Amino acid sequence: MILVLDEYGGIISSINSFSNEVRGLLRNVDFDKLDEMTVYQYDSPSIDVFYMFTNVEGYRILAAYPESEADFSRRISNYLTTFMETVVFAMMFSVIFGAIKTSVLKQVIDVKESLGHIVEGNLDTVVNVRENREFDELSDDINQTVDKLKTLIKEADERISKELRYAQQIQMAALPNIFPPYPDRDEFDIFASMDPAKEVGGDFYDLYLLNDSTLVFLVADVSGKGIPASLFMMRAKTIIKKLAEGGVSVGDIFTNANYELCNGNASMMFVTSWMGFLNLKTGVLEYVNAGHNPALIKRKGDEYEFLKGPAGFVLGGMEGIAYKKQSVVLEPGDEIFLYTDGVVEATNLDKDLYGEQRLKKCINSCAGMDARGICETISADVEEFYKGAEQFDDITELSLRFLKKEDD
Repeated sequence: MILVLDEYGGIISSINSFSNEVRGLLRNVDFDKLDEMTVYQYDSPSIDVFYMFTNVEGYRILAAYPESEADFSRRISNYLTTFMETVVFAMMFSVIFGAIKTSVLKQVIDVKESLGHIVEGNLDTVVNVRENREFDELSDDINQTVDKLKTLIKEADERISKELRYAQQIQMAALPNIFPPYPDRDEFDIFASMDPAKEVGGDFYDLYLLNDSTLVFLVADVSGKGIPASLFMMRAKTIIKKLAEGGVSVGDIFTNANYELCNGNASMMFVTSWMGFLNLKTGVLEYVNAGHNPALIKRKGDEYEFLKGPAGFVLGGMEGIAYKKQSVVLEPGDEIFLYTDGVVEATNLDKDLYGEQRLKKCINSCAGMDARGICETISADVEEFYKGAEQFDDITELSLRFLKKEDD
């Protein structure tokens, strides 16, 4: 409410329903003793009023405001202030969250993706999140850790490779590798080779004169590959040779070897093998097959054919197996070829197997070659077959040509 008073305090302008309170205010307040433009409070029985005044050109202008309305306005003001603060806070939160999502969360996601590549084995991944100091330091720490890990892996690989080379040298030294093995003997021509799929293999061959008139030769294939197979191979080779040198017949050698290999075979490994005893005086070849690929035999003037006959169970696979020997008579000029399944199961990029028929065709093309030439020709043909594909199994071959009987 605004009133205009004359210099004597008379009301010039009209008043509303608060006229009684205003008149009381005008009667009880000595304006001459009050400061202009200062807010004062007037208490009446019916209503409390805030007022202030000013003198202009001989007139007095009075402003009065009920306390209830002032409280209402103050509450409205508080509500509006609270509402505006809430809106402003929500807007600030949205802006701050957007900024965090755009910067911090994006950097976290970038780091996470880089770490995912590293965990998957791509150690060449470089974390390069540099938008602020913390992530810059984190990127450097991760990259330094990965570089250290790569160094340790490289050192471990070099150490393992060195140890595997030593193991390979030991393994190859355990196999006969000087040919001809008996230069002063002209009754036979023999050659063997073993090409492991890994640094060390599970295939092996052996050959030796048991006595002056008996040539022993064999080819074997241990289940599995790598170090475990090579250790089992050495054990099997040692057991078989020990039994052969003990004067046991070829069938009993495998029967006893099977018993010893089953003993303590917690790894459940086994070995297939073809072993022959050739009597250099009579040409009688006694042999036994323990789950191995059939040998190829060539009669003088004919082609190679697979040597028919039953194959026994693998060595080390089951206790109580008895192995029976078989025999065939070789004449001068006859040949025997032994091999492991790494030859016939060689697989090319088209997933085709080398197979027995290709082996037979290749070896029949070797007419007139010596034992070394036959093995080298077949090895080259197998390599040409799976050219570009990975060699997945050891490849072992043994070729024997019976030249003459000892008494001839």
